[in-house]
Amino acid sequence: NQILSNPYISNIHVYQIGANDVIYATTGKTRIGESGQELLGDNKIWRFNYQNNGIWQSFKISTPNTANTYSLNINPTNTSEIWVTTNNGVFVSNDGGSTWTNKNSNLPAGNITSMISNPSNFGEKIVVNYTEGIFKRNPSTGSWSNITSNINDYDKFSSVVISPTATGTWGQKVFLANADGYLSRGLWYTQNGGSTWEVAGFIETQNMGWNFGSKIACNPKSICFNSLGHLF
Repeated sequence: NQILSNPYISNIHVYQIGANDVIYATTGKTRIGESGQELLGDNKIWRFNYQNNGIWQSFKISTPNTANTYSLNINPTNTSEIWVTTNNGVFVSNDGGSTWTNKNSNLPAGNITSMISNPSNFGEKIVVNYTEGIFKRNPSTGSWSNITSNINDYDKFSSVVISPTATGTWGQKVFLANADGYLSRGLWYTQNGGSTWEVAGFIETQNMGWNFGSKIACNPKSICFNSLGHLF
C-alpha cells in the first residue's frame, strides 16, 4: 500500500545492514497496455527502514530517458553506495540516493536488466544487457567489456545470479545466466568469472511470460551448479 502510486515493481531486495533489515523496491517497469499505449513509470526507488527509521521513503534518478529501474546492489561496507541498473544504463549514488553518476563507459545503450557484484571486490560487476549480452566492469578503469563469449544460442538475456554459498574470488564463484527469448534457450553457468560459459539446461522460455520478468534464484543452502536441482 505504500507504493501503489506506481504499481510496476521490477524487483525486491532485502539487505541486513548492521542489526537491521532494509527493504528496497525498484519500480517503473515499462508496460504496453491493450490499447498499444506505452506506459512509463516514474523511476522511483522505495526503501523501508533505512538507517533504522522504520518508515518507507522514495528517491529517484533525475536523468532524462531513465524511467525504469530493474536491479540494485548495496556496498556491504558502505551502505550509502547504491548501484542500480535501468533502461538507460548503470548508475551509482555515493550519498544514499541523493545524487547519481552515470557508469556506462563502453556499455551499449539499452535495458540493463540485472547486476551482480564480486563479493571480494565490490567495484567489479557483471551486468545483463537485455539485447546485447553480458558485460563485466573493470574496477580499475571503470569500463565494461563483453563477456558473452561462447554463448552462441540466445535471443535476449534477463537475469544473472551468483551462488550465495560460494566464497573467494570470481574464479571460485558459480554464476548462472538466464538467456531467454521465444525459443528454447535456457540457463548457462560460468566458474571463471565469465571467461567461458557452459550449458546448465534448456527451458521452453516462451512459456515463462514477459522476458523482463523472467528471474532466477539460488537455494541459499546449496551451491547452485548445473543440474543438481537448486535453481528456481
